Amino acid sequence: MAESVQKKTVSVKKIKKKKRSKNKIKILALIYVVGVLAVWAVFFAFYSAFIALSLFIPRFELPTDYTVILSLSDGGDKKVQSRYSVAKKDALIDGEIYVNFSDIADACGFSVSGDGTRLRYKISETNGVAEYMTVFLEKGYLLINGNPINLKNGVKLINDELYLPVFAVNEYISGIDISFDEEEKDVNILIESEIHLKLHYTEALEKIDVSEI
Repeated sequence: MAESVQKKTVSVKKIKKKKRSKNKIKILALIYVVGVLAVWAVFFAFYSAFIALSLFIPRFELPTDYTVILSLSDGGDKKVQSRYSVAKKDALIDGEIYVNFSDIADACGFSVSGDGTRLRYKISETNGVAEYMTVFLEKGYLLINGNPINLKNGVKLINDELYLPVFAVNEYISGIDISFDEEEKDVNILIESEIHLKLHYTEALEKIDVSEI
């Protein structure tokens, strides 16, 4: 009899112990679920606040315009001729820095002729021999004293102003030096007193297949 009562007591203890274990698991599971819901609630609250602020508070962005500084030099000191801002979309085209060549031509005193498809600039004249650069607007290439030069991204015409890539001006025209300050977003153009084209009529350079022009 006593042994039977003892067995029942042990069984009851085991049952209670199992219930306590199950209750602990349920409590831990509940704490986990509540914790996850709390984290999501906090995240949602911050996200909602951010969206609300973005709708009602004006956005302020750092200026992205580039400053063009055009200077003239007589071989010694340089004098700033003009300084103006250019929108990034006009200065940075297809990953290349472009400059307003119409402004440069005016500052240099280049004579220009042409029509809606091409512009011909008289760069200089020495002993009766003139140097010409012709810009083909639609096909996007140059003729430097008769030498064809293909431009990767072509030429640009913005508000009736001709834009050329910086590398093309530096590569093929001497006396015009263009540098770009990435940190200050400055495009510095230095124009010397003597300007010439770097390619001559006697140089048979085949930069592109002329038959494809």
